[in-house]
Order: sequence, then structure tokens, then C-alpha cells
Amino acid sequence: MDNSRLFKKTIIATTIALASQQAIAAGFQLNAQSATGLGRAFAGDAVIADNASVMARNAAAMALFESSQFSVGVNVINTEINVTDVKLGGITPTQDAAKNTASTPVPNIYYVHYLSDSVALGAGVYSNFGTKN
Repeated sequence: MDNSRLFKKTIIATTIALASQQAIAAGFQLNAQSATGLGRAFAGDAVIADNASVMARNAAAMALFESSQFSVGVNVINTEINVTDVKLGGITPTQDAAKNTASTPVPNIYYVHYLSDSVALGAGVYSNFGTKN
């Protein structure tokens, strides 16, 4: 096999391996970094600087603020998982049903400190994934 084919196959394999990393993540993906963004389905959320949570989508938008901003929120995930009629290769396990319920709070907090018309500092803490199950 010549080096060109080996290089192409290596690039393809690497691309597939890197693209599948999100499938390895635990939990399920949350798309709720702010309540205001959720209310408008995150349409234009990266450029609408109405609260400090804009930094979750676009850090450069912090420079659009004319004063310091603070934003905090909590999303609560209520999960209920019911498993029934379990069959493992034709073998019925001793427990044929299971139930798992949980409530998980997922907080988000942001602060943007205004320094000048073109400079701002900020910090944000939020989660893209979350569940207690």
C-alpha cells in the first residue's frame, strides 16, 4: 500500500473517531443555558446581548454591554425510566421490571464586568449534560 492511500485512510479513520466523541458522553444533552434564550428557541442568541448568559454562545458579545451584568438560573430535570418485559437472549432475568426516577437541578450562572466600550471580562458556569440517573 502506498503512502498516499495510507494517509487518506488514516485521515478518514481519525475524522470518524473524533466525530463520534459526543456519542460517548454520559447523560443527555441540554440546550438550556438561559431562560431568555430558551424562550426564543435560541434564535439569534449569540448576538442578542440582553443578559450575561450570551457568553455561553458567543464570548465576544460581552463587549456589547454598557454596564456590568449578572445572570443566574436553574433547570430541573425530572426523569422517570420504566423498564418492562426484559429478555436477554431468550433468558428471563429474575427481575422482569425496573423503575428509576430522579430530579436533578442543573444550575447556570454568568457575570460580565464592563471595563470600557470595547472591553469586558466575564465568567460563566453551566452544564451541557446532566442527569442523576
